[in-house]
Amino acid sequence: MKPGRWRKIRLSIASAVFILFLFASFSSSPPALIISRILSRIQLAPAILRASGIPEALTGAAEKVHPAVQISAVSGAAAALIILLSAYLFGRVYCSLICPIGLFQDVFIDTRRKMPAGRFRFLKPFNSVRFGILLLCTGAAFAGIMMPLILLEPYSIWGRFTLDIAHPLSVLAGRAVFTALRPFGIFINLIRYNFNLPVFAVTFLTALTLIFFALKKGRVYCSLVCPAGTLLGLFSRKSLRRVAIDPLLCTSCGLCEKKCRTGCIDSKGKTVDSGRCVMCGDCLTGCPADAIKYSKKAPAKSVKNRQPYNRSRRTFLGTLKKISGASLSALIIPSWLIPRTRIRGLTPEGEANTPSTPPGSKGINHFSSLCIACHRCVSVCPANVLQPSLFEYGIKGILQPVMDYRSGFCEFECTLCTHTCPTGAIIPLTAEVKKSIQIGRVYFEKDKCVVVTGGTICGACAEGCPTHAVGMEPYKNGLDIPVTDNSLCVGCGSCEYICPVPEKAIYVKGLEVHGKAEVREPLYRTPKDTSDEGFPF
Repeated sequence: MKPGRWRKIRLSIASAVFILFLFASFSSSPPALIISRILSRIQLAPAILRASGIPEALTGAAEKVHPAVQISAVSGAAAALIILLSAYLFGRVYCSLICPIGLFQDVFIDTRRKMPAGRFRFLKPFNSVRFGILLLCTGAAFAGIMMPLILLEPYSIWGRFTLDIAHPLSVLAGRAVFTALRPFGIFINLIRYNFNLPVFAVTFLTALTLIFFALKKGRVYCSLVCPAGTLLGLFSRKSLRRVAIDPLLCTSCGLCEKKCRTGCIDSKGKTVDSGRCVMCGDCLTGCPADAIKYSKKAPAKSVKNRQPYNRSRRTFLGTLKKISGASLSALIIPSWLIPRTRIRGLTPEGEANTPSTPPGSKGINHFSSLCIACHRCVSVCPANVLQPSLFEYGIKGILQPVMDYRSGFCEFECTLCTHTCPTGAIIPLTAEVKKSIQIGRVYFEKDKCVVVTGGTICGACAEGCPTHAVGMEPYKNGLDIPVTDNSLCVGCGSCEYICPVPEKAIYVKGLEVHGKAEVREPLYRTPKDTSDEGFPF
């Protein structure tokens, strides 16, 4: 391949993919949802997590829920294998073409190149740090603790960028436009959004850190921190096609090193670290000696010009052993500490309340052991009931979505979140199957109900219940009071959301493991239609 041709191809593909990422993240149209689903399923970490469901798929147990579970697991394994194989054949092309955080950093790196100081330098590989992070993320994921991946995995970070930072800004812009156009009688739809300051702060600090290092050091996140990049680097170190310097032609002028956005080119040693190279192609143009190329065959080695490696193999393996031991020790401690320090949501009575996870997530353990907190399900939820959590699942599940019935309720016919999850934390469901899955149970506190405290008619909770798990029975003075039947409840939260009492008289407790609601007529009468009488408040 001629020098510079790969760079042009890479720029064209990367620009198109990044535009698709932006469209899929900021639009709720059906085409955007389809594109988002495709892009999320060709991300490395989500694909590996989906592939972890293959044992279940092979046993046939998944057929009881939905046949798409088997397809999801197999497609995850296929996507992961294709991505890893591409790294062995062509280098880390995934990082320069498909990874959203890599493309995000490139925007700022290309801006920096136009500045006088827009040059980079060779960075030491810091293998102990890179492989230590990979071991930590892998070991934690096996232990069911997703926090390292949540904080460091690129697609997870991208999902939070678009929801927790860009979405609030678009909401503010929409309200500004609404205010400006209102005097002219022009009105636009306003977007609902519950601002969460701690979640915003975590995401905003992550964004600032990435932007700072992108402007200062280039893709240092990709070459040093990213666990997906480090895993791909294991396959790209001996890739069949790679960028390499011919030491017999190289004059060590340093032009290629100054262009390298990952700092993997050592012009003095005349070497390219293929494990960190993201195949951006910047170095392939402008070499006065035509000494650097992207080809099948590595250039002839020159013993004279080879850079001595300053760390023995034994020392390096010893360092990895220490890091892996420390990582495993760190995982053993939380396994018995986390259940004791777990902070859950509270009921109106102030008692510990099990959080509710989305339909299709099977329960808390399955959900929290696969969710990377990319917030895709939060962004597509039309009822606004899915919200980023803080400590509802404990420390190990920070930022993972939770059902917040103060913000909304789960629409009975909606299955968008089940078809959006890229990791298999939420399995695909049909509307009919979803209607019978019980994610929580309803509880009623009579002493807080306005029928008792205010002596007035209400029944809003019963009118909003789609399964008639909440009904009405005679109380006194001609009034009816709510009554519940948990065997019919699916835990959608419509009763809690619509309850007009500030300290909810009716609420949902989540289930550790999802069950199945009965489909039958209620044991009590359905609520009277009071729509013509008007709401009593």
